[in-house]
Amino acid sequence: MNVNNQTVECEDNQSDLEAELRGLQNENDFLTQRLKELKHSTTYQLSYHINKAGTLRGFLRFPLAFYKVLKQYKQKADAKKAKEQADNALFIEFKGDKHAEQLRIEQVRAKFKQCLASENKLKVASILDEFSFGCFAPECELFQLSAVNIQDQLDEFKPDLIFIESAWQGKNGEWFKKVRHVSKELIEVLRWARANHVPTAFWNKEDPVHFSAFLPIARLVDFVFTTDSRCLERYKEALQHERVSVLPFAAQPRIHNPIEQFERWDKVCFAGSYYKNYPQRQLDFESLFNGVTKLKGIDIYDRNFNVENSQNVFPEKFQKYIKGSLPFDQIAKAYKGYNFGLNMNTIKDSPTMFARRVYELMASNTIVVSNYAKGIEEVFGDLVINSDDANEIADQLRASCNDVSQYRKMRLRALREVMSNHTYFHRVLLLQSLIAGQAIESKIPSVIVVCFASKQEECMSVIEQFSHLSYKNKRLVFIATSHIELEGYNVINIEHGCEQLLSTIQEHDYVAFMSKQDWYGKAYLTDLTLAFQYADISCSGKNARYVNENNHLSLVEEHTQYRPIERLPARSSMIDTKKVSLNWLDQNIQQIEQASFSTDQALAIDEFNYCQHGAEISSVNARDNNIVEAINVE
Repeated sequence: MNVNNQTVECEDNQSDLEAELRGLQNENDFLTQRLKELKHSTTYQLSYHINKAGTLRGFLRFPLAFYKVLKQYKQKADAKKAKEQADNALFIEFKGDKHAEQLRIEQVRAKFKQCLASENKLKVASILDEFSFGCFAPECELFQLSAVNIQDQLDEFKPDLIFIESAWQGKNGEWFKKVRHVSKELIEVLRWARANHVPTAFWNKEDPVHFSAFLPIARLVDFVFTTDSRCLERYKEALQHERVSVLPFAAQPRIHNPIEQFERWDKVCFAGSYYKNYPQRQLDFESLFNGVTKLKGIDIYDRNFNVENSQNVFPEKFQKYIKGSLPFDQIAKAYKGYNFGLNMNTIKDSPTMFARRVYELMASNTIVVSNYAKGIEEVFGDLVINSDDANEIADQLRASCNDVSQYRKMRLRALREVMSNHTYFHRVLLLQSLIAGQAIESKIPSVIVVCFASKQEECMSVIEQFSHLSYKNKRLVFIATSHIELEGYNVINIEHGCEQLLSTIQEHDYVAFMSKQDWYGKAYLTDLTLAFQYADISCSGKNARYVNENNHLSLVEEHTQYRPIERLPARSSMIDTKKVSLNWLDQNIQQIEQASFSTDQALAIDEFNYCQHGAEISSVNARDNNIVEAINVE
């Protein structure tokens, strides 16, 4: 698939966003059901009838009403006792013998390690809500279990792992209430796993709010994961084992990425709801609103716009900023249509748990402005504008508003951090490591850097630049017109033709051609390599780039950043080694400054960490240091 097709694919991601909205609606349904349960509780009913007893009619009816409440209380107590007995019987069946359980876990881990050692993609049978399924699916062979014919599905699929989340609906709504209440279908899944020595893992993405609601399923699985580190000790105490770990939210690069789809508005966007019954959330939203509107306009897309009888109506002061609601096929505008995205956290004091929208906006190259959350501060530091104080929000926002370069640098650092450490690829890797009981290392793509040189002095200059590049899995090779000896580096003589060079290149995943005339920043290779993670491409590069002319910087090819492109300069690009031909090398290796890559699978990325004709730039020189500061983003 080329980048143009991927752009269409991004526009077609409405099903994933629909799933996210359904997830929120499901949670709303759960809270509505919870309210209904509270109204039918003994305490509520008794208080209601005592209050009514203040009237003559209520007083006369009170004895019968009191009898009914007591009867209801006894029935509920009996049902609760029966449920506890059933849960305890299940716990004894699954976890009763601690010694036998420990031996079983060791067997399960040993088998799981064998699966990881194979070349095959990890096979995971899952019970996930649709949005989570879409996020995890690209990272493994993921199968979504139906709630019927369970054994047949598992026998046929033969999973390496069974992964269950705190699902509200599951596949096609078939698991509604079945995870929280540990249904017979769920028990069938767990029994199959035990019989076949397949590990079971549960991820509570609803912690800490729904810790107790999903504790029964957590007690029965082999490994438990939570989004909130504060729940770790609670789980360990309740489960009486240590196989509990943090698994935070993340971004899915195939859905959340910086590839531009719209001309961005230089405004702040908020897509969500107003919560009438959450006073703290109202105060936080007011602070965010007051802070950002000191500097930028704001557009609000109200999830409850034109919803009849909605209790969550934005107050009058916000009404003129409401642009309606976003249809599903336009919801990506909230992530990619604006320079800034507003985020609201309900959980604010967790070191690890905060809204998943933070990851998704950052991966979409949008600066996040958020009410304060401890987790955001600990995970992302100053990469997110994160405060409850309107003045502080305005102060943090001001630097990005006043200087477009600072704005772009901030979002590049945020993008790099998410793509390097916080995607669902990284979460699956963490999942594998914790279940296996040992660190599972990911394969870092290998990059070969090729430079043409005619004398040793040129090589030494390039070696100095190469050594400063932060990317780890890299190799430098020179191709030369004369005999040059360099300890620790390959030098291929051009007289032998390019066959040897091509053979050497093809030992690696990607190749980048460096020009001895240019300057390359520390993160140059890193950012080029990350592009292959979020785009279906064969080539990434700096089409928009800085050019140094007599110590004067100019930015050329502006507005091509993060867009598909048909041609990229070879001196500032990286390409899949399978796409490099002997003919191309023969024609271009001695004039790489004039060469280019032509393909329909290319993406132009940011303009930083590279300067054409910048080889003489030195951070030691004060004047040059200003140039480095302008173009370098570490």
